[in-house]
Amino acid sequence: MDYLLTSFNELPLRHLFERKCSGPSSYTGDIGRNLKACEKLPLVAFNTISSGVGSSDLAKLQPGALNLARWLKTANRILRLFAATTNPSNELITLIVFILRVNAPSWFLIKVYHSIKDGARHLWHFLSSSRSLRKKYRDVIAAPENMLLDMLNDERYHIRTLAARRIIKARELGPDGNCVRRFVIPTVDFGATDNVDLIDWQAFYVTPPPVLRQNSSHELLKII
Repeated sequence: MDYLLTSFNELPLRHLFERKCSGPSSYTGDIGRNLKACEKLPLVAFNTISSGVGSSDLAKLQPGALNLARWLKTANRILRLFAATTNPSNELITLIVFILRVNAPSWFLIKVYHSIKDGARHLWHFLSSSRSLRKKYRDVIAAPENMLLDMLNDERYHIRTLAARRIIKARELGPDGNCVRRFVIPTVDFGATDNVDLIDWQAFYVTPPPVLRQNSSHELLKII
């Protein structure tokens, strides 16, 4: 699950940074091409860009060559490029804001909380941290099944109860197991103040999480 959550955190950065993939060993955009020049420059810590204060020990570290499969290193190289750029472009500034506010904090949270039940919680942090981005960068899918898993592990008893009741109701109203589930992409409310309100639960047909298929409704009620 750690791998999947890490990929979830990397893909938006990749979308912002390199819209079209050009191959396994090169970048096509202006920012990507400029990163090659930063390979021999010292590392930059994420908090260095925020605070403006760097460490002399950190400056002595050699990061090595870029690897398109290592997006954490790519993010660090982007920070280094920003520190070395006198007049950064709007695209570079957008990347820096995204890395500092969304990508880097999410990476550390995922490394600590990497269970399947934490997936929707990471999505909530991701969305609430990226509200300042322009609308075209906020094309996000919040799967109701994953939302229900998160609600079932919420610290609040009434939210866990609500999740269990929604799952039980979905089982009662849903078709038998021989039918293919139809997934409808719900609209995400970026103005929501709580993760359970990210989507309008009344606007679509709710299906129960497949991972809980072996758990009876009675067992679900005992979990809460």
